[in-house]
Amino acid sequence: MLGLKKDEIQLCEHDKEWPIEFEKEKKILTKILGKLAVSIEHVGSTAIPNLKAKPVIDIAVGIKDLSVLPEIMKRLSDEGYKVKGQWNEVLEETFVSKGVPECRTHNIHVEIYGGKNWNNQILFKKYLLNHPKAVKEYEEMKLEMCAKFNGEENGRKQYQASKERVVSKMMEKAIKEFGWIKPLN
Repeated sequence: MLGLKKDEIQLCEHDKEWPIEFEKEKKILTKILGKLAVSIEHVGSTAIPNLKAKPVIDIAVGIKDLSVLPEIMKRLSDEGYKVKGQWNEVLEETFVSKGVPECRTHNIHVEIYGGKNWNNQILFKKYLLNHPKAVKEYEEMKLEMCAKFNGEENGRKQYQASKERVVSKMMEKAIKEFGWIKPLN
């Protein structure tokens, strides 16, 4: 199963099709963006085996610098992707989604390759892939927050904020273990 309503919080068992769906979308994005995308990576919970996740594929698209952003947004919009606002200086990304609001299937984070947000996503993924106990801890927290906030007004935002607190603690451990990582490739 792939897809989720806009404000819904739902966690599913890890689906072995998620990495396959990522690879399919990566091919599509590579065709659309060409060399404007320095790297395209599967990030988020669907990239972690055995971790319950929202059935939406998170993809980080790394770009060289902001000069290519208008062309990337135009190309994605022309292909039916939903561009969600302008460059966010705090998050260091522009958010794009695929699918209709009733069933969003992909979240695409256009980011500076090697920038803080890019490195954080890659480092968090690396940490979880190397720490099954952390995966279970993260999953338990997500299930607890899902039960607490699903159906509540602003529940998705509250769920996200609660997740960020746990992610921050795990990121501290990841940086201690791996150091600050350099970009892939």
